[in-house]
Amino acid sequence: MGWFAVPDHKTNDDPARCLTFALLWFDRLRQSSAGKNIAGVRILLPNNAAVPVAHLLAALHPQLRVQLFERDCLMERLVRIEPSAAANFSSWIVPARGAQLLQDRAGKELNALNFLLRVTSFLIDS
Repeated sequence: MGWFAVPDHKTNDDPARCLTFALLWFDRLRQSSAGKNIAGVRILLPNNAAVPVAHLLAALHPQLRVQLFERDCLMERLVRIEPSAAANFSSWIVPARGAQLLQDRAGKELNALNFLLRVTSFLIDS
């Protein structure tokens, strides 16, 4: 496996950019004589930066082996991120018992937006 590390100051960049660069680097490495035996790539990301990249991995070929890791500088450790687990934590799936609460919270915000839209359209029409 080859390693590709993203610097800490790149956390706000587009996650597709680091994944694209890692895959291009991996392809180039595999085409070289030194990289013929490399089976996959491990991407080392700053802490709390793996979730957007994990969502993109589902679009890749299933035989392409990509592993995600986050580095925790404070604890000085690497944590392997499972893409399926990252997707579950960051999704908008709401348990049935929480659906009504979510609808109530959204309803308040939507009512305020609807009021602003009515006022704006009234002012434009006047």
